[in-house]
Amino acid sequence: MGTTTECRYRPGQIWDYKTRPFEPLSTLTILKVWTPYEDYVVVHIAIEDLLFTRTNGEVIDVTLTHTVITPEALDQSVTELVGESSPIPDFSMEYASWERESGAAFERTAAEVVTTLEEAWRYGVRVEPEQ
Repeated sequence: MGTTTECRYRPGQIWDYKTRPFEPLSTLTILKVWTPYEDYVVVHIAIEDLLFTRTNGEVIDVTLTHTVITPEALDQSVTELVGESSPIPDFSMEYASWERESGAAFERTAAEVVTTLEEAWRYGVRVEPEQ
């Protein structure tokens, strides 16, 4: 188990992606690329500049500090590499929780993941990735 060198994504990369229409400035940052076992890769990402709506209609600015997606779903999401982050934000607590609870990755686009996680947050529902 370890970090892969075969994936085009690298920790610290900042990408523009196909955002939700009302979040055009949102970007995602690659936190970690991990190969838990042969022929399976997951990408840990953070997504910034999101707008979540509470049940009362209030809109708040949100950063998803950690979620996990497959490289294939990320390929369908990203549009342009816009920079490199230095340093990578500490996501060790979120990573440990993810590893303890599921260790799974979303197979949906980043925008679809954001919508899913917003709905779960809004209604207090736990979301499990597909894998």
